[in-house]
Amino acid sequence: MIVLADQIENGTLESRTQFPDALRDFFQFRDDHSVTDGVILYNDRIVIPPLL
Repeated sequence: MIVLADQIENGTLESRTQFPDALRDFFQFRDDHSVTDGVILYNDRIVIPPLL
């Protein structure tokens, strides 16, 4: 999730193949993600890692 937050804050990569393997499922939603106070949001909802 830290890597995803970094990708969101620093600008996402343009190609799915450039995304880290663990984050490729998030690529299709890259324009809808944001980070607020260290919390990753999808539109207005909190993103919860699958393991939790």
